[in-house]
Amino acid sequence: MEKLYKALLFDLDDTILSFTKAEEYALKKLFLYYNIEINEERINLYKEINLKYWKKLERGEITREDLLKSRFKEFFEVINYPLDFDKAYQANDIYFSYLTSKIFYVKDAISSLAILKEKYKIYIITNGIKKVQEKRIKLAKKLHLLYDDIFVSEEVGCPKPSKEYMDYVINKIGVKKEEILIIGDSLSSDMMLGINNNVDTCWFNPQNGKTNLNITYNVRTYKEILDILNDSHS
Repeated sequence: MEKLYKALLFDLDDTILSFTKAEEYALKKLFLYYNIEINEERINLYKEINLKYWKKLERGEITREDLLKSRFKEFFEVINYPLDFDKAYQANDIYFSYLTSKIFYVKDAISSLAILKEKYKIYIITNGIKKVQEKRIKLAKKLHLLYDDIFVSEEVGCPKPSKEYMDYVINKIGVKKEEILIIGDSLSSDMMLGINNNVDTCWFNPQNGKTNLNITYNVRTYKEILDILNDSHS
């Protein structure tokens, strides 16, 4: 028996908007600002350091402020770039200005959301930095009429995949758990949000990654998402 969903909870970054492309664009601009040689090795180094701190945040080991204070500090230390702590912290603001200056959409995201909006309530769930996400959403004009609300973890007061975050969202949207589907690219935040809270999950997995997690659906394209949701509503 197919499930009848009423609310779709979409992650924002690398599910609707391509954070990967925006991040690389912003990093290249930042490196130019500091006269740092742009190469793939340094971009990947920053990504590894950044991901390490986001994982710590998801596990509740550090605060968002710790993340912002530490990631560029560590990056500049590793590449032996002479930048004191305060200036390394300021690098966040410069990086954010570039990150919020250009929007990249995930393939087929906008056209698919337009179709789904006719049948479902659509909500955006994100662990991103509030001021950054607000600017990016404002710039993403194609997205403006395609969602009902957005829940930024910084505003909620706790990150995905915590029970507190899920409880907050459910209370706000007024939909039962069994009527919700979470759609996102992150196993550790999006899929674990569903698994931890007995909510169905759809892993947006364009790279065809592997996991042992007990997710409900595993898809590579938006077409597969549409197929699943059209079947559930037929």
